[in-house]
Amino acid sequence: MGHKQSIKSHVTMNELAFGMRPNAAQTDEVIEVTQRIPEKLFGSKRIEDDPSIQQMQHELLSFDDTLRRLFRRKRKNQSKKQDSSYESYEDRQYDAENQEYYDPYRQYYAENQEYYDPYRQFYAENQEYLDRNQEYYAENQEYLHGNQEYFDRNLELIHEEDEDYLSSSSANDKKQILNRDTENGLSWRCKYCTEKNKSSDVDCRHCKQSRTNF
Repeated sequence: MGHKQSIKSHVTMNELAFGMRPNAAQTDEVIEVTQRIPEKLFGSKRIEDDPSIQQMQHELLSFDDTLRRLFRRKRKNQSKKQDSSYESYEDRQYDAENQEYYDPYRQYYAENQEYYDPYRQFYAENQEYLDRNQEYYAENQEYLHGNQEYFDRNLELIHEEDEDYLSSSSANDKKQILNRDTENGLSWRCKYCTEKNKSSDVDCRHCKQSRTNF
């Protein structure tokens, strides 16, 4: 039996790219064929100018929008239901557990309420103690006012005694000075008329002013 030998053809990239093969379609032929295709379709009108095509396009777009809204709303509703069911279950379980947790604190509060009552009684007792001290303070306030008046009266007496003592002591000092000047034989000059007098003169010879007034 014999086999027919196949003939391998070698095709280069240039032959494929530029149509250099013997059976390749020429560029001029392709342009001529495409120019013979009629431009007007669907009743001798362009596709883009046909109102039926435009109406169909609008209907398809509106239908597409409707489907998107429906599926979006359904998806949101499902997610909300899942979230609400999950939250409600979690909240119920949390409330049930915390209810038992809060009950001991209520009992603790009731026990501490009795614990706080003695402090209220202590406050009432101290309030009475403060009231008694307030009365004692009022009595002492009156006592202080009485002592203040006593102090004021004694202060006035002390001032009067000091003035009498100072006046008497100044007169004695003047007499001592006069006696000392008389013993030493010194003359003195009158302050009013500036006349000179003897040490034995008690009054000024010119203006008759007493020497003790100086």
